[in-house]
This record gives sequence, structure tokens and C-alpha cells, in this order.
Amino acid sequence: MKNSNQFSVMAFVAILGVLVGFMACDTGGGTTPPPPPAHTHDWGAWTVTKTATCTAKGEETHTCRLDATHTETREIAINPTAHVWGEWEAETEPTCTETGRGSRICTLNSSHKEISAYIPALGHDYEWETTTYATCSAAGVETGTCARDGSKTTRTIPIDQTAHNWIQLSGIAPTCTVEGSGSRKCNICNKTETLNAIPALGHDYRYVITTHATCLTAGVETGTCSHDATHKTTRTIAAIGHDWGYWTQTTAPTCTTAGTDTRTCNHDATHKETRTVAIDPAAHDWVQLAGIAPTCTTAGNGSRKCNICNKTETLNVIPALGHDYGNWTLIAAPTCMTIGAETGVCSRDASHTTLRQIPIDPTAHQWGEVWTQTTAPTCTTTGIDTRTCNYNAAHKETRTGAAALGHDWEWVLTTPATYTAEGIETKTCKHNPSHTDETRSISNSKKPVIFTAVSDSTFGTSGIYAITYGNGKFVAGGSNDKMATSTDGTTWTAVSTGTIFDDVSVGGNLREGGIYAIAYGNGKFVAGGGWGKMATSTDGTTWTAVTDSTFSDNIWAINANGKFVAGGYNGKMAVSADGVTWTRVTNSRFSTDSILAITYGNGKFFAVGGWGKMATSTDGATWTAVSNRNNTFDNFTINAIAYGNGKFVAVGDVGKIAYSTDGTTWTAVADSTFGSSDYHINAIAYGNGKFVAVGKGKMAVSTDGETWTAVSNSTFGSSDYIYAIAYENGKFVAGGSNGKMAYWEDN
Repeated sequence: MKNSNQFSVMAFVAILGVLVGFMACDTGGGTTPPPPPAHTHDWGAWTVTKTATCTAKGEETHTCRLDATHTETREIAINPTAHVWGEWEAETEPTCTETGRGSRICTLNSSHKEISAYIPALGHDYEWETTTYATCSAAGVETGTCARDGSKTTRTIPIDQTAHNWIQLSGIAPTCTVEGSGSRKCNICNKTETLNAIPALGHDYRYVITTHATCLTAGVETGTCSHDATHKTTRTIAAIGHDWGYWTQTTAPTCTTAGTDTRTCNHDATHKETRTVAIDPAAHDWVQLAGIAPTCTTAGNGSRKCNICNKTETLNVIPALGHDYGNWTLIAAPTCMTIGAETGVCSRDASHTTLRQIPIDPTAHQWGEVWTQTTAPTCTTTGIDTRTCNYNAAHKETRTGAAALGHDWEWVLTTPATYTAEGIETKTCKHNPSHTDETRSISNSKKPVIFTAVSDSTFGTSGIYAITYGNGKFVAGGSNDKMATSTDGTTWTAVSTGTIFDDVSVGGNLREGGIYAIAYGNGKFVAGGGWGKMATSTDGTTWTAVTDSTFSDNIWAINANGKFVAGGYNGKMAVSADGVTWTRVTNSRFSTDSILAITYGNGKFFAVGGWGKMATSTDGATWTAVSNRNNTFDNFTINAIAYGNGKFVAVGDVGKIAYSTDGTTWTAVADSTFGSSDYHINAIAYGNGKFVAVGKGKMAVSTDGETWTAVSNSTFGSSDYIYAIAYENGKFVAGGSNGKMAYWEDN
């Protein structure tokens, strides 16, 4: 019971205390509640409030995030690199092409000095003047003169296609202010035009600097009109302003007097500008009075006096002076690839030296002496020359190279004239065929293609298979041992070849001899015919049989160009230097297919024949098959081939024609005008700038071998075969079946 009473009393007392407390709060009594417990700071990031420099410490502060009135600061150590630099002052001024060297002083402590071995080169400051004006076909030139060093360079003015130099041909010439009329021609590009009203030319002032601009005063250019030299004008060239160099210290500041810096205008060395350098209170000139004088590296002590301001001081420790490397000597110049080096001698003690690096100078190339053209000039742009640095081949310098070529016009046939329509020539630049100018028509008023029948070929009803020209006459040959000559292609005289080309008995059967091929070369005619027969003649009249032609079958083709080459039945071929002694070609590339025609062009012999086969040879003895015929003839026979105007043209069965510039790659003609039935094209000749092809009763003419025009009247009947055609002395002569012959005077 005792314990129970004690607990009851204590509980009562506690409750009473709480009640009293509430009563005190409610009545606003003077009782103060206890303070809340202190918090732990939650600091934010440090913020620099005073930046450290090379001479003074800095400070940074952070603030409690819970209570912004709670702050804390700490020191930032002196930063020996945190200088406040003044401007660069040149020790060696840079030039247009060479770097300079200079120094700058820290404004916080004048003993802090930075020296640079590299002040960028200034580059040229060119004043440009037109020295050659651009024309309608040639570029112009501007010459630049550097205002700093007087060096010169040039740059191209593009061709101005409107800058003609007109010469009045008729009518009234325009002036600068009055229009004209009539026709005129440019004496540069030869362009002509005829106008009812030729606009007034306007003034074309060509300006020349007559007063050069200076830093402070404007210059003057005087223009003289190219049309009328009495017309002149002027225009102002703006003052170029000063081009100040770097500041150079001319008087150093001391502890009592200000210093002076000077800079000079790069345009005019008489133009100078100065500025005051503030007194440097620390720039004393100390004289040691007593004790030990400090050196560059060791401290001193005692008393000293400034002999400028007479300030005296006595110090237990006088700081070491430090080195004053003011006199630097270049040991190795920097290049674009390597650092340089220089030595410094202390102004206080010449025995103190140091070595420092000079940074790589990206402009310090060692250029090779040889300029190489890397971009050729065009009609409208100059070329570019390049040279290479000896230190690094990847470093290159360019300059304006050869002058623009200007256009070199020539008239080029772009659409050939036919015998029914005009052609077109286009003025085309020889340097670049994509540059074209005006066009002009080519009249189709050529003598029309009119073949005239020969009244008497002397062949009777025998076919005419071959015609050639040499030694001042045409020679024709055909069936039944027939041959004839003519000096004009009109009047013919029969020739007897004796029994050389007589018919031959083979296996008891009489086979026609005939003359199928004739060629002239090396002062000699050579004729070939049936069954390997061959003969030679110097005049086309008297013939001598060849003992051994190496052929036993028909000889279909002979060509002469420095040597004779013959081809025939079964792919046989032979070559001869004189037309008398023949050597068999071992492989003509025709296998067992007949060789029907041989021509010479572009430095090679060219043979064609059965199954669309072709082969070439440079010597007539060794032959190469032409494989890239693009199926132009498929397996159809190629009967003839001619060369002219830089082009081979071949003709064959079913009206096929193809052409090639190299004899290797061939293009089929879309329309030969012969049709594709039984109209085989048997022969082709070139002369006087045109090809003429002949076949069954038909003829066609072409100036380029690509576009063909049918001849309206060949004089041969539609069922008559035309087997041969030749050209010489302004005349095409054709021959065919039934002894028919015709000529066309194309001169």
C-alpha cells in the first residue's frame, strides 16, 4: 500500500505541473519556452568572390542552404599564372611575310614579363588596279600592289562575253551617247551582227590611279573612255587609314616618372603614335649601401638606396633579383615542322645564360624552287602552279599560273549538208569543244548528184568488176578477159591482155577467167582475176603475167600502199613488194571465208569478207581479227570498205553499212537507203569529202559515212548490178553488169 500511495502522489504532481504550464501559455505570462535544437549546416558549392592573381590571394565563399545568413570563407592561394597582361610590344616587327617577336608586361607586377617568339606575319595589303581588261574571248588581269612593302601580284578577271571590240562595216556607228545602225563585226572573235538600231555604247571608262590614297587623304582614279579618249571622269579612292604596328617601349617607366611606348604605321614610317606608361612604384634603381647585395639567385641584406627617388631601406633579407634575360640570340629558327631555340643572357650577370624553345612557326616553310602546273588554264580561267615545302611535302603553296587561253574559235561541221537540205556549222572552241558560239548554215547548192552514162565502155555485155586510177588514167576490168583505160572516165579505149585472163578448163569444164581486182602503187598496176591469175603493167595498156601469185582460186581484192596485198577465195592472202614476187600470208584470220576487199587507212591495212569477218594489219603479213563489230553485219558478207575523212566505212549484203574511227569499234548506219531485201551493196569509194556506195541499181552519197542520201538516178536499171566505183580528178566512175558505166563530175 505504501508504494501505491507514492505513485499516486507523483502522478498528481505531474498532472498539476502540466496544467500550470498550459495556464501560463494561455494567460500570456512571462515564461520563455526553451530554444529549438541547433541544426547541422548544409553547405552549398564554393563561389569565388575574389579572384587570385599573380600578386594577391583570392577568396571563395559558400552559404548554408538552410539559412542564407550562415556563410563561410576561405583563401585561394596566389596563382602565379594569373597575370593581367598589357599589350604586346614588338622587339622585332612582323612583316607581310615574316613573323615578328615581342613581349608584354603584367599590369599587376612589372617584373612579370612574357616574351613571344611568334607574332603572326601581317599578310599583304594589296591595292588593286586593272592592267589588262577582259574581252569577249580573253580573260583580263588585275595587278595588286602591297601598301606595306610594294610587292606585286596578279589575279584573273573572267572573260566578259559582252566585251566585243566592234568595227562598223556599214551604216552609222554608235557613239557613247548616240545609237547607230547597220552591220558590225568584232575584231576579236569575228562575231557579226546587223541591227536596225545599235544601242549607244555608253562610256567604257578604263581607270588608272593618278593619285594614290594615303592613310589620311583620299586618292583619285582617272577613267578614260575606251570608245572616245576625250571622255574622262574621276572617282575617289578612300583613304586607307593607319595600319599600326605593335607598341615598342621607347622609355621605360621608373619609380618616379612615366614611360613611353611608340608604334609606327606600316603604310608610312613617318606616321607615329605614342602613349604614356604609368609610373611603376616598384621600378627602383637600387644602389647597395651596406651589407650584401642580392644577386640573380641569392638574397642579400643590409641597406640600399634608390638613385632615382632616393628611397632608402634596410632589410634583413633583400630578395634575390631574378634573372633579366633581355638579350636573346637565335640558335635555330623554327620551321613549319620543328621548334626553334634561342639563348638568353642575363643583363645582370653575363655568365647566366638560358635556353628556351621557339614554337613551331606554321608559316616558316622552305619552298622548293620549282613551280609545277597543277591546274591547266582553260578558255576562261587561269592555270594554277604549285610548289612544295622541302620540310613537308603535304605543305603546298599555289600561285596564279598561265593566263587563261581565251577561246580559239573554228567552224566545225555539226550537221552535214545533204543534197536536199542545208547543213550547219557551229563556231566551236579548239580548246574545249563544249564551248560553242554562233552557228551558220551550209548551202546545199552543191552540184547535184547526177551520174551520166558512158556511151561506150568497150565492155559490150560483159560485166565490169573493178576500176582503179593511177598514172593519169582510169583502168577498168571485168568478165571475159575485158579491160579498158580512160584519161577522163568518159571516153574509154579497150585493152588487150592477151591470154593472161582467158577462161580456164577445170575438170573438163570451161571456167571464166575474168578480172576482179585492180590496184595501182609503186608506179605499177596489178590486176587479179579468176583461178589465181595476176598481171602487172606500168601504163595500164601492156600487161605481163605474174608467174606465181600463190593463189589457185579467184583473187577478189588487191590494195597498194607501199606494198601490194591481195586476198581472195577460201581466205587466201599474199603480200608483195613489187607486184611480181608474192609471199603467201600464213593466217589471214578468214579461215575458209572469202576476202572480198582490202583498203588502207589510219596506218593499217583492213580486209573484209564472208560471214561478216574483218581483220587488220600494219604490214600486210601479220593479221589480227576484229572481234568488236557490235553485230553490225552479223554473219552477212561485207563486200567492200573505204577510208576517208578519218573514218572507215564498210558495206555489205542486205543493205548494211557501218562506220568506225579506229577500225575496231563499229556503229551500224540506221538507214543506208538501199533497203534490206536483195539490195546488196557491192562497192564504196571516197573522194572530194564524200563517200559513194553502189549496189543493185542503187547509189547513195554521204559526207560523213553516217547519214546517207539516195542518188535519184544512177543511170543503171533497177535490176543492174553495180560492182565497182572509183574516184579521182573530181570524178566518180562506176561500172556494173552488161558493160554499163557512168560518171559523176563532183568538182
